[in-house]
Order: sequence, then structure tokens, then C-alpha cells
Amino acid sequence: MLDRRRHAFGPPVEDLIAALQTQVSRDFAPQWGRDARIFATPTGHDPSGAAWWLVILDYAGSGVLGHHFVTNKGIPQAVVGAIASGERWPATASHELLEMLSNPWLDSCIYNPKLGQNIPREVCDPCEADAYPVNPADCGSIQVANFVYPSWFGLGRKGEPFDQMRRIHRPFEVSPNGGRINPTGCSQAKPRLVPPKYRVG
Repeated sequence: MLDRRRHAFGPPVEDLIAALQTQVSRDFAPQWGRDARIFATPTGHDPSGAAWWLVILDYAGSGVLGHHFVTNKGIPQAVVGAIASGERWPATASHELLEMLSNPWLDSCIYNPKLGQNIPREVCDPCEADAYPVNPADCGSIQVANFVYPSWFGLGRKGEPFDQMRRIHRPFEVSPNGGRINPTGCSQAKPRLVPPKYRVG
């Protein structure tokens, strides 16, 4: 699932895989109900046709640090620019991995009453500059991306936290270090309503 060209900075690929696996299985899966097995594929070799790719390159292209998309074969894929992201590239890899897992086909949208628009289910954008350390038993601390819970989109129960780091305090609020979710890709013809039991007041 992960292909990486080795860089002079950042953790060894084995340690990155351990950190991402810990985050996905321990933190992300209980909230979003989606787990994954993360493994490395050497440069020049392709994983199985069913694998979703997280590709680490020097630059992700188009002036971005990373992005995720669906290939012309219908396979979710994410690309991260390690040099473009600098020392934060492991957190960028975490960001793109979690967003690929939460919205693999780029077709999950929900109505944001604060913007009056449908937005894609991008789980890291509202807190995109926040990161926290993951410490797998066999490697040092690696910073991974903060992410929002279903409750941030108005889909949880009252009293539930809104993000992993507890930086956000209400639905659709942006972390002090976060960013706005771009509504591009979501049809605005018919708003998708927030469930009545959990509307934003």
C-alpha cells in the first residue's frame, strides 16, 4: 500500500508504516469503522491490483503537499510530496491516508450549514496543521495528522468529541490551525441535510 523513495530526512519506511498502522487501527478505525493493513512495496515493484496506493514522491505535483484521487482503473490512490512537505511529510502522509480511507471514491458529501454548501467528507482538512505523536513499540515518536470524528459532520451523538486531539468543540468548527474544506466535487443542486437530532445551533 505504500511506495516511497528514500529521503535524507524523516523516519525509515518501516517506522512510518508502524506509526500509520497504529494510528489507523487504534485511533481511526474505532471512529470511522474502516481499518487497513499497511505494507511497503519497493520502488520499481507494484503491489497487488486490489491494493490502494499511498505513494511518497519528492513532489506531489500541482503545487500541493499531497492529494488523493481515484485512478482510471477505479483504485483509490494518494500521493505525498516529501520534499515539498519538509519535515512534516509523515503527517502529510497520514493526512492523505486517512482521507483516502474515509472518502475513497470522492463521492461522500454532507451539508455544512455554516457555509450553506455541501462539502466532501475530508476528515483532516478542518485540523490540517495539527499533529500528534504515535509511538509504536519498536520505533521512536512519529507525528501523524489530527482528524475529525463523525460528530464533526453532525453524525454522532451529543457529548462525543469532535476530533482526535480535542482541539475542536462543536460541529463544523475549524481548529485554530485548520483549514476550510473545499466544496469542489460536491453537487450543490440538493443540500444533504444534517440529521435533525444533531443540528448545529
